[in-house]
Amino acid sequence: MLRRSIPAAQQAVLRIGGRELLTLHTNMFITWRLDGTKKLATENIMLEYALGTGNSWKIYKDLGNLDTVAIASG
Repeated sequence: MLRRSIPAAQQAVLRIGGRELLTLHTNMFITWRLDGTKKLATENIMLEYALGTGNSWKIYKDLGNLDTVAIASG
């Protein structure tokens, strides 16, 4: 198993009834599957996306549908 370091999250949002976690980092966001197993955290990464550098990113939630989020530079 490959171990790697993930930088500290600036923001974190639970989605889909607590089964997914979206974390925002300096230059990337990651979607994690929370399935209750004892796997390494990096084995639960569903999606990892690099963001442009030089911007300040933020997660915004839709108050009408809490599973809907947007990531935008602020």
